[in-house]
Amino acid sequence: MNDAVTLSALTFGAQAFVTLFVILDPPGAAQSF
Repeated sequence: MNDAVTLSALTFGAQAFVTLFVILDPPGAAQSF
């Protein structure tokens, strides 16, 4: 149960990070992919 909660938290964190990363779109970030 604890592992499931941790996985959910990490998934939510990853989605939030990617969302902010795309919204902010710092210069040169697209070139790294």
